[in-house]
Amino acid sequence: MKLSKTESKAPAKPIKAISGFAVAISMSTLLLISVALTLTSIKQALVLAIGLLVLPHLLRLKIYSLWNFAFFANAALLSFPNREFHSIDLMTVLSMCVITLILIKNALEKAAGSSKIVEFKHTNMRVVALSALAFVVLIVLSSALGGNSASILGWINGTIMVIALVVMPKSRLPRFLSICRAIVIAMAISVAYDLSFLIQGRGFDVGTYNGGRFGGSLGDYELTGEYVGVCILLGITVLINDDSKRWKTLAVALVLGSLPILIATQSRGPVLLLIVLVPVYLIVMVVSKQRRKGRAVMLLLVLTLAVMGNFSAYSRSNSFDRIAGLHLDGSFASTLNRESVWSYFRELATYKNAGPIGNGVSYPYEEIGTYPHSLYLWLFWSFGYLGVLAIGLMICAILILLLRRAARKDVQCISALAILVFVLADEAKIEAARFSASVAFFWVVIALAIVAIRRSEIR
Repeated sequence: MKLSKTESKAPAKPIKAISGFAVAISMSTLLLISVALTLTSIKQALVLAIGLLVLPHLLRLKIYSLWNFAFFANAALLSFPNREFHSIDLMTVLSMCVITLILIKNALEKAAGSSKIVEFKHTNMRVVALSALAFVVLIVLSSALGGNSASILGWINGTIMVIALVVMPKSRLPRFLSICRAIVIAMAISVAYDLSFLIQGRGFDVGTYNGGRFGGSLGDYELTGEYVGVCILLGITVLINDDSKRWKTLAVALVLGSLPILIATQSRGPVLLLIVLVPVYLIVMVVSKQRRKGRAVMLLLVLTLAVMGNFSAYSRSNSFDRIAGLHLDGSFASTLNRESVWSYFRELATYKNAGPIGNGVSYPYEEIGTYPHSLYLWLFWSFGYLGVLAIGLMICAILILLLRRAARKDVQCISALAILVFVLADEAKIEAARFSASVAFFWVVIALAIVAIRRSEIR
């Protein structure tokens, strides 16, 4: 017997809304009491309380909407005082709450018999999941032995995000373009925030060697340059793949807003990588024989004309002077101007004795006096050779999957591959591990690649 439309829809139960609101109020009250006991500012307390009030509303969202929100939270590189609470990144905590909620919803839907809870359809995806799981264990072990730090949350958050994306059924994952839109919104807010710094003359380095370079709200010109480089690549991705005029307009604004920030950072790596990757990316899109190849041709012509038209002005900037000062006849380290710092770092006793699980994420900058200026050196120092092996296997498996699908002209995998290669290449001379915000964004790039693979029609 079929139910009528009025009978099939059960009325909403007020008790659920009341209980959710009561939980939020209770959590907020406990938070305010704990804040008062630690004598933290009322402003931060109110921000956190409002944040907790939002959590019950997240319970009503579907899993793919929660994924969009998680990507947005991790892609926002805004670095302002209220983001951290006792050295704990609130955006990272929010992301962990959302991902936990996603996993709970996934398990509940499985219990209801809607679909399976875990889905593996490729050996390389198993490698990604197992490597990420091993990396989480190594993070905990190395930090337990080397000293706990709040920055451990960023690495755990990223690896859990990767594992959840790999094991969750494809039907519960958002579309690649939907994730790109969520990230573009976060990037647009961050770029607008940094543009306000640039216009006001704030965020510039005042040191002797790097004076005048723009570090943005994050306070680091190399990482800011890398971030806006990804903004440009993702903006191009949306311009090519999105049919919505509104989103294409936002993508154009993102690219145009990112360019002055990139030039102000005077970072050579992102500029040189974009000079190589953008034409290759667009040419591959053209020869992929997809229905949007006309957009790629037009975009390639527009960018070529824009570069030619503005080259004279750019050649008079400090950013161009730094690129022109590169010495290509030396070693890789000397070309990147990293020879002395890499040599010094590799001679440290803590680096030589990092062993299988490393020294943990509590990096003693005051004691060492410098950063390693390479994510890969930092990974070895922090997590040892087992940690490097685990994350190396994970990234290699992802690259293999992307390359296979890109070779078969999958547009979204071509896009994800370009962004991932850009970040991995730039991280050879800088480490995202310096800040919790940049750690979160590093994992966003890896997670975006996994979404591209899993939502691909090519197997």
